[in-house]
Amino acid sequence: MAIVKRRIGLEQEFFLVDEAGSLSDRADEFLKSCQFIAQAQGLNPNYFVAEFVKSMVEINTPPADTAKELAKVYLKNLKLAISVAQQMGLRLYPLSSYPLPTMPVMRDHPNYHIQARTVGISKFLHAGKCTGTHLHLEVPPGVIDPRVAVSYNSTSIEREELLNIYNLATACDCALISLTRACPFYEGQALGLAAHTIRYRGSETFGWEGVYTNLQPDFSR
Repeated sequence: MAIVKRRIGLEQEFFLVDEAGSLSDRADEFLKSCQFIAQAQGLNPNYFVAEFVKSMVEINTPPADTAKELAKVYLKNLKLAISVAQQMGLRLYPLSSYPLPTMPVMRDHPNYHIQARTVGISKFLHAGKCTGTHLHLEVPPGVIDPRVAVSYNSTSIEREELLNIYNLATACDCALISLTRACPFYEGQALGLAAHTIRYRGSETFGWEGVYTNLQPDFSR
């Protein structure tokens, strides 16, 4: 039986803070320096990305064939970002939720304003107070149809592989939460739960008011 290889990718978001630990809105300046140095070193500058608030940045990787390859590229990009931050008197804060009360400065882009109006500004601002780590797992081509989720034209083999990938992602979710949701505080309060899970994902079942509470899942992403 031939083994089909699928690729993986990683995105990690960070808060940008100064040396005193206060949030910094210098993301544009920081990213411009990262992109300039990356290009000088023969790295792809497009993997240093802005987020929707000015105190948050994102470091990405290209699709990788193995976990080892993924880790190698990610660590190289992360090392560059840490170096640039230190030169600017800044630090990358990776613990998903900033522990103190904060009011994020949202970028003035139409797509962000549309999201804020759709979700509600008070709910949408939780997305600017939580950073995420996203593991991307490649699925069989054409198996996902944004109109119906799983394509009607997909084969049973493709659907089986999709289910296996979904189960793998579900299993990895606990590890990602444990490794990247380490801050026990949110807006100055110790919630006793993973703040990102509560305030970003939300849950109608548990009564958690988050960004995505009561929203229909988007299968096109």
